[in-house]
Amino acid sequence: MALTPTYPNAGASTVEAVVPDDHLTHLRNRVSWGAILAGVAAALVVQLLLNILGVGIGASSLDAANTGDNPSASGFSLTAGIWWTLSGVIASFVGGIVAGRLCGTSDNNTAHWHGFVSWCAATLFIFYLLTSAVGGIIGGTFNPWVAQSGQPERVRRRP
Repeated sequence: MALTPTYPNAGASTVEAVVPDDHLTHLRNRVSWGAILAGVAAALVVQLLLNILGVGIGASSLDAANTGDNPSASGFSLTAGIWWTLSGVIASFVGGIVAGRLCGTSDNNTAHWHGFVSWCAATLFIFYLLTSAVGGIIGGTFNPWVAQSGQPERVRRRP
């Protein structure tokens, strides 16, 4: 317990106010960026592992010797999309739990916000990776056509 200093009150007796230590040092709703980044890392690793597992399961369902038993392309891609979506949801859940547990507070509301921010950051990072990959594929596809079109070099390559 901490004691506050006493001040004389115009001839009256002095009064000491007792303030508990936990009220002086309690910091509420602090953001732990380390916990959020750990949640993002955990979500990305779980997403990667589940996607690798899905690729393994999908590859094992194909038979190179007997192509008649292979699943159709539409059914195969639908199953892959469902697996990718479910693995993303599971990975986000794990990342949110990791961020909530590592935030260092016993307040459930603060832990939930850490998990939510971790999910947001992981989603933005995955969206960035997907758009970069799609942009690279599209740019790589059209680059030979632009190079062979006969346009001058200054038009083809912008600074």
